Amino acid sequence: MQKATLFNTVIDQNCKLMEKLLNTTFNNLEIGFVAQGNSAKRILLIEDDEALIEVLGIIFTNAGFTYKAYTCVENILPLIEDFRPDLVLLDYSLPILNGEILCNQIKRCKQTTNLPVIIFSGHNDMFLSVGKYGCDAFVGKPFKPDYLVRKIEHYLNVLR
Repeated sequence: MQKATLFNTVIDQNCKLMEKLLNTTFNNLEIGFVAQGNSAKRILLIEDDEALIEVLGIIFTNAGFTYKAYTCVENILPLIEDFRPDLVLLDYSLPILNGEILCNQIKRCKQTTNLPVIIFSGHNDMFLSVGKYGCDAFVGKPFKPDYLVRKIEHYLNVLR
């Protein structure tokens, strides 16, 4: 019982932090966008490594996905409302808000709670605590492109 109370306290503190951060003005820095046909599945990518964004862009394009990438995000919900992704892929380690907080924004919002979220990170020990972030899956870096595509396709088919 004590763990549940502590967990709820941490969640409440994170919500207060998010509310405070949401009232702070930063720029969402968009880096890439590839438009495919209207039937292409849409991926919102948040990653601060521009070289990795370029590689992921090639992977997504070859897999037939449409994507939009940002390197810096303080509030992901307006980006979701604007782009309407079928899945969100978040790096864990980001400059302003980490993937955990962005995932929490998504999963706590009634309109986006069912949106599949995959967190990926070079800190592979994060996998052990992935459930507390509310994300649907975790992918460790480095990863094989076909593994990532299969993981994305799985969550596109399972959760939608």
